[in-house]
Amino acid sequence: MASAEGQRWDRWEANCKIIWGDGYYDFDLEYDAPLNDNDNDCYQYFVKKDLGTSYGPILLATFIWDTEEEAADELDKVLEEMAKHAKQERERKEAEKAKAKSN
Repeated sequence: MASAEGQRWDRWEANCKIIWGDGYYDFDLEYDAPLNDNDNDCYQYFVKKDLGTSYGPILLATFIWDTEEEAADELDKVLEEMAKHAKQERERKEAEKAKAKSN
């Protein structure tokens, strides 16, 4: 059985394929340490398409969060919502095509 983190990454990959098409995607977690005692840690995810020998441009970036878990949760929610909208748009276009063919 896959770990919770592995399942999350699989879900991210599946949602990216729905949004941007087949391929492989890179989920890059950036971390910045606090500059002084008054600052918090900073975590942010970036999504890029993995082109094999290089990466494409940034497709999505999360806000900056205090924990890795918060950044991962935001990425999960945003990708889920974007995939939902991409599916709805695809279904709408298919319905329009079918309607145009029937006329």
